[in-house]
Amino acid sequence: MLKTFLFILTYLCCLMTNMHAQKKQYYSTDDYKQIDSLTFTKNKDDFFYFKVESDSEVVNLKAPRIKKGKLTVEQFDAIKTSLNAGEHYFDSTAFLVIEYFPGLDSCNRSGDRTAVIANYEAHAAKIESMDNVKQFFIYQEKKGIEMYGNINWQADRDHAIQKSFFMLHFPCSSMVVIDRSGNYYSHRGEHNLSEAFTIIKKKKNFQL
Repeated sequence: MLKTFLFILTYLCCLMTNMHAQKKQYYSTDDYKQIDSLTFTKNKDDFFYFKVESDSEVVNLKAPRIKKGKLTVEQFDAIKTSLNAGEHYFDSTAFLVIEYFPGLDSCNRSGDRTAVIANYEAHAAKIESMDNVKQFFIYQEKKGIEMYGNINWQADRDHAIQKSFFMLHFPCSSMVVIDRSGNYYSHRGEHNLSEAFTIIKKKKNFQL
């Protein structure tokens, strides 16, 4: 009887230890809105998934590849300032196209370098020829930008672009198109450069 009691007591102690050792799980969107585990696992192909751990808990983040929204006046002004643009720089501009390089990762380290350079330089030239579009190539970390050829990169001053659109590290690079009113369409992570032209041509893409 005593042996049985000691066995049960030992088992309960082990069970309680495991329960205390298990970290509490939280599920959230990248806007930090809490969701349940079922919602977290839906439509996986359309999202990126991130995990942030502490000693006692795990926060599981779900971030859509495509995100649309509208900047506040303050956010839009901060972005314009960060781009080193003058007061009247955007008076005749209908769209801003921003290509964003987060730094080296396994995605952007791979691929055909010659093809990448050709694609980026052709894309930059095509955007440059459009009267009502301004394009910027922004980096978060400078190392690696040479992989894209003769492109005029500039640093993300005050992290304005990162804070507005890309708080998480999305693989390869990301893109955002912003219209004159501050509406935006962002493709986080690897994307086709020509997507920017589709967004500009079809303004309904900005609809939430």
